Amino acid sequence: MTQVELQMQTKQMTGNGVHGTAQVNAHGIAQNLVYVRETPAADLVTSGLIPADAKINPVHKYFVLCAADGRPLAVLDNRDLAFAAAREHDMLPVSVH
Repeated sequence: MTQVELQMQTKQMTGNGVHGTAQVNAHGIAQNLVYVRETPAADLVTSGLIPADAKINPVHKYFVLCAADGRPLAVLDNRDLAFAAAREHDMLPVSVH
């Protein structure tokens, strides 16, 4: 991949730099790209992300911050907070539906 292609891909991922700069490796994969996924409370328990005896609201929306490889990094109860936390740690968050 040429330098121009890497720059174009970085601009596509970052929205032309509005939300940060992607750290692109030699394969053109953003190393700091993370995604925010809305997850039902029941799925958090069954997946083992939170303990079964945790006191959570079963109808509340929760958001899992995941690495590009799908590995969960954090569980938050606010979408904006999930994006802010990712940016605070120099990550480039994207939304997943």
